[in-house]
Amino acid sequence: MELSDLLNAKHSAVLVLGMQNDYCSREGVLAKARSLDMSPIEEMTEKLGAFLEDARGSGIPIAFVQTTEDHNHMEENFKTKTVYLAKLALDLCTPGDWGYDFYGIRPKGGDKIFRSNQYDALEGKGLQQWLKASGATTVVITGVYTSRIVDTTVRSAATKGYNVFVPFDLVAMPRQLESEHYAALTIMNTLFAYIVQSGFITDVWQGKSTEKERASFLHRLVGVR
Repeated sequence: MELSDLLNAKHSAVLVLGMQNDYCSREGVLAKARSLDMSPIEEMTEKLGAFLEDARGSGIPIAFVQTTEDHNHMEENFKTKTVYLAKLALDLCTPGDWGYDFYGIRPKGGDKIFRSNQYDALEGKGLQQWLKASGATTVVITGVYTSRIVDTTVRSAATKGYNVFVPFDLVAMPRQLESEHYAALTIMNTLFAYIVQSGFITDVWQGKSTEKERASFLHRLVGVR
């Protein structure tokens, strides 16, 4: 079976994770508190917007997941861990705050919105039920942060039986976390997901001819942009 068979438009869905101001914006809590360079996220966001338009044009169902990561919503074990690691736990993406709102791109038309208090976007039944109702057996996972929300959701989707694709040009982390970003992609590529370029996915959905080798970019990740 070719990868193009797994990406059949009738059985695919797109998840957009963590595209929220506190996670992505230079004015968000995370960037300001940690002095992070958000330019990789800014560059990815423009590409993601175009990709989602292509997906809508191909009739692919799209779900946006808004994550809450504040002390009123997170589990006790995560509260303890964030304090231990950072010495200063941050309240991120609190519902009702500007930081919770979407960054750069927004749902349109028939796109769905789900909410999560976990790094695993599939922890709630709502998104799982939507995927089942959509007839999806393949999920394309995009957004931020590659080694956290994205990686956790990728593993969850894989263990639930989905074929998982991650377009490496449509996931991102701040510049200071670049090594973590590539390490996560490398690990995903070994077992949990197919790491490809977004153009390969849209070509399949639009019925364009694809070269087999285009789906195997990441035998090694060094230098891939």
